[in-house]
Amino acid sequence: MKSAWHLCLQVVFFVSGLFLLAPENLRAQEILAVEPSGVLNWEDIVRFEALAPEQAEQHRYVPPPLPGPAPREIAISVADRFAPTEFQSYPSTGALLHSKVPSDATVVRLESIINFEALPDNNTAIPPDTHGAAGPSHLMTMLNTQVRIQDKTGANLSTVSLSSFWTGGTGLSGDTFDPKVVYDAIHGRWIATCDANSTSDSSKVFFAISSTNDPTGAWSFYSLDADAADTTWADYPGFGVNATWIAIANNMFTVSGSPSFAGVKMWVIDKASALVPGGPITLNVFPTGFDMSGGVDGNTLQPCVTFGSEQTLYIVDNSGYSSGGIFLLRMSRITGTGSAPAWSVVPGSSFAGTGLFAVTNNFNFTQIRASQLGSDSLIETNTPRILNSVFRNARIWCTHSGGLPIAPSSSNRTAVFWYQLNPAAMPLPIAQSGVLDGGVGVHHYFPSITANSASDACIGFSRSDQTRYVEGVYTGRLAADIAGTMRPIAVFKAGLDSYEKKFSGSRIRWGDYSATVVDPSNDMTFWTIQEYAAQDVGPNPNDDRWGTWWGRVDVITNVAEDVRPMVTVLHQNYPNPFNPATTIRFSLSRQGLVTLRIYNILGENVATLVNGETYAGEHRMEWDAGNFPSGSYIARLETNGAVESRKLILLK
Repeated sequence: MKSAWHLCLQVVFFVSGLFLLAPENLRAQEILAVEPSGVLNWEDIVRFEALAPEQAEQHRYVPPPLPGPAPREIAISVADRFAPTEFQSYPSTGALLHSKVPSDATVVRLESIINFEALPDNNTAIPPDTHGAAGPSHLMTMLNTQVRIQDKTGANLSTVSLSSFWTGGTGLSGDTFDPKVVYDAIHGRWIATCDANSTSDSSKVFFAISSTNDPTGAWSFYSLDADAADTTWADYPGFGVNATWIAIANNMFTVSGSPSFAGVKMWVIDKASALVPGGPITLNVFPTGFDMSGGVDGNTLQPCVTFGSEQTLYIVDNSGYSSGGIFLLRMSRITGTGSAPAWSVVPGSSFAGTGLFAVTNNFNFTQIRASQLGSDSLIETNTPRILNSVFRNARIWCTHSGGLPIAPSSSNRTAVFWYQLNPAAMPLPIAQSGVLDGGVGVHHYFPSITANSASDACIGFSRSDQTRYVEGVYTGRLAADIAGTMRPIAVFKAGLDSYEKKFSGSRIRWGDYSATVVDPSNDMTFWTIQEYAAQDVGPNPNDDRWGTWWGRVDVITNVAEDVRPMVTVLHQNYPNPFNPATTIRFSLSRQGLVTLRIYNILGENVATLVNGETYAGEHRMEWDAGNFPSGSYIARLETNGAVESRKLILLK
């Protein structure tokens, strides 16, 4: 049975010739006018939650995003149009991927001095599916558990459950998952989407938009039937916007039997209609499998969050196509008018009519699970699908994770791959690309990227290995930096404990994405929201807790060293106890004079590992205690008046 909103739909079927569909897919599009299911002020949502009957704590295990087709090898149609090479300069240790710190690193830098909690784990769902956005005066966090509005100092203005936001008096109904929220700086609106009712013939796609740039004001809510035929359901929304459209793309899976990938479906909303508070939205439904072109179709399409007046809405996907063992990404686009959008691949590909192009830094499509400090349990890193994309200053920025090394069945870590693309430069659109690789056994996962008005870029992601609990980290680059490089990776929220929570599932879920955005108040400052391993509250795996944390990343120019606080973190050594060597890590928020010394229990300095000027970022030092007796030692880090210590235990 269909939900009541169907009674409000005015359906106008596709007129032949109105859209430019690939010849492989001749199924009709629908044009729909959808009335809002509800228009509520934020205070109404808060009031609904307060009046709702108290329920027992839920332990909801959100299923992992289902995969698309297995990787596929295709033949190039025009010989020698590209010459990709395997990336060769992965560092064996360390956290950087560039040959040197940029020469101006002490003059202009990217730093996170302000950071604070976004939303903690309320133990109702895993994973949180970390996402959020920044507006002129607010931050908004939207997870599988809750929705929170904060000011930019971290003060909590209001928090409601995800269910209350979407179904609390809005007229919507369903079990929500995979939420995303974006602030549209072009028109000053907050826009959000999520899916509902996974694996069900009642699958839905929800959409909401604020009436102003204030998220504590009024919102209009809409419900879209994922499939009128009730044979497929929607999963893992891609979400983008430009001056003309709001696009929501979902992977579609069969309802009956074991779910199998049916293709991608896309809802393209005429933005002009969505900007009218409480009015109907006009949208075009691109049917499942609409993106077949040149014999190629996609998976997890990511429409760009677009800045400025660009009339084309670009889309990027990484669907597992390769040629000669080199993986290929794809660019497509929406063109036309608000009420008559047309989808096509970006022309000029070496693979005729496909929009495909070769990466310059190859990767392994198999991602292993990530190791962590304090536990042998491994954390899900998912797959190399494109996780987000933005368009500004005529370039696309996008990112995904991938396995390394690239040899089949030999992946021993997960790395972050990022791109700056020029859509006008096909068949070689990669303006620059890089890899954030920590070396064997170090895992970087669930990245997000954005760029500011000066074309500086910032990436946030989670990181862990056997010496680290899962932590929130970031890096970035200035527009003038060496092409393909990022600055040192910095920790803005250290992990606090191991993480093994599964609820009813069989895998330790993490992700499935994160968010890194630009502050619209100055169009220069970055905000990133990342997940980290929080402090356990008990001895059992389900007593483990994730957490989410906001970090503000500023572009700082010519700031005197003595007016900026030095933030230091001395991590627990690993292994501990040890024999005879151990690794000691520490992080610096800015360059400064540092000493790292080892003392015995008598207070005697037995080793000096660092004594001098040290760059910002993360550092690792090895201490070989082969010539020292068993016992307790103290690692003491001193910098700019700050002191941190850790106890080390040598057992022989």
